[in-house]
Amino acid sequence: MKRVKIELPDEIIRKANKCEKNYRCLSGESEKLCRVLCFIKDDLYFVKCMGDPDCLYLESFNKTKICNCPARKEIYKRYKV
Repeated sequence: MKRVKIELPDEIIRKANKCEKNYRCLSGESEKLCRVLCFIKDDLYFVKCMGDPDCLYLESFNKTKICNCPARKEIYKRYKV
């Protein structure tokens, strides 16, 4: 299991206030994170769900998912996971 120490500013965590998963992405267990397949201009993140796809920040687009979670986006920007 790959573990990454994840630290995010409080303002980013506050922006992710719709999270119903108890901020599981901050655990550092990278296999629990949705995989970023590609992103466009630091705004549009296409992902593959690695666990429970029932997330308020996920939107379906054709046969893919788009992640709108501020915390997940920041994790990818900072840690590339």
